[in-house]
Amino acid sequence: MPIYEFHCRNCHEDFEVIMSTRDAAGECPHCQSRDTERIVSFTHYRNADHWEKDMLNGLALSKEKDQMKAEMKKTI
Repeated sequence: MPIYEFHCRNCHEDFEVIMSTRDAAGECPHCQSRDTERIVSFTHYRNADHWEKDMLNGLALSKEKDQMKAEMKKTI
């Protein structure tokens, strides 16, 4: 089940809830108020680390190629 982040409008505290998409928003664990709103949070993919490395390596290679082309144009 996903983890959702909520903000309590009553006590202004943020909290997380593990719940199904079919469940209603729960009450605030700090003040027990039901006046809460869901916060849109960033996602994190556990296996995405290798994608970042591959993208950064590809970007570095692309910059190297561009630099080599520029140097070759200067010598001609």
